[in-house]
Amino acid sequence: MFVIARRPLRVSILAFGFFTALGAASASYAQTRIDPDQAKAFVKAALAVIDVNEDWKQRIFSAKSEVEAQRLRDQASLAMRKAIKETEGISIDSYRSIYYAAKHDAELAEYLSDLLKQETTAAVR
Repeated sequence: MFVIARRPLRVSILAFGFFTALGAASASYAQTRIDPDQAKAFVKAALAVIDVNEDWKQRIFSAKSEVEAQRLRDQASLAMRKAIKETEGISIDSYRSIYYAAKHDAELAEYLSDLLKQETTAAVR
């Protein structure tokens, strides 16, 4: 576990898994190549998504009914999409494609994890 200023952060591609609401993507995962700038944008967007998840997690778990929990999950999903859209250099579709490609490409997942480590280390300094 890697800790940055205010929250623990698992430094792996699994840390990017908080946004299943983005839906399924169909893509070929063989030998995925991603532009380094887009990979960096993906990591920045993923960190923003993780922040949104942290902000909404307790509210969702504290919901008094399944209907309220679903309403909160929907709001969290919209907030995650907004966080991605506000990240320069990446679109929702590109983010989704990179995420799903990394789930099936260990080398890409490791590359993104390394970028995540670099980004979080820089944020602590």
